[in-house]
Amino acid sequence: MGTGLEHDCAPLAASTAQARGQRSQKRYVGSSPSLTVVWTATRHMTVQASSVHFFAGPFLQETPPGKDMNDVTVWLAYKF
Repeated sequence: MGTGLEHDCAPLAASTAQARGQRSQKRYVGSSPSLTVVWTATRHMTVQASSVHFFAGPFLQETPPGKDMNDVTVWLAYKF
């Protein structure tokens, strides 16, 4: 019998990137500034959008693929 969290964790596990440290002695991974906007469309509906840019630090730059990444996400929440 599961806890019900298995389905919530699956997409995260599938999209998580992993980097091994054998090619770098650096420790700084990077930084990720973000911008989030929340709009209450009605008393029942809220729209939230978030944009994140991840700047790869020295550790990731020395560990392939070592690239910066962008992510844009939009949520729609409805209250009953």
